[in-house]
Amino acid sequence: ARSDMLLASSLAGAAMSLRGVDGIHGLCTPLEALVDVPHAHVLAVTCVPLMRFTRAAAMARYAQAARACGLTGSDDDTLANALIEAVDRLRLQAGLPTTLAELALRADQLEPAIDAAVQNASLRLNARQPSRHEIAELYRAMKPA
Repeated sequence: ARSDMLLASSLAGAAMSLRGVDGIHGLCTPLEALVDVPHAHVLAVTCVPLMRFTRAAAMARYAQAARACGLTGSDDDTLANALIEAVDRLRLQAGLPTTLAELALRADQLEPAIDAAVQNASLRLNARQPSRHEIAELYRAMKPA
């Protein structure tokens, strides 16, 4: 198992260096400036809301990923939704946080994070570009305390 994790980590690093990171990191980095929690915990909170936001713009890629994960569906829309739900179930099964409140982040702390996310270069690589208002809505969907 350890060697499989090392290989997965290495492949992920290579993929990120070739493609760059995208929206999830564009939303995570500003939040991580506010709390002292593992990077994976912030990723877990931001992943599903951002996937739902991006789904229409990345449907074919989500469907392809769903097929690669062994998920089934009659069309790309169904597969994309299946992928998002599978990721949601996985983070719950892993016991990862699913809300900003679980990271001890309050709604009154989010304004600087929204400002930073708007300026974050990684967010510009997301398949669907969120406006400042949509970034604020995404953070609210992550249920701060």
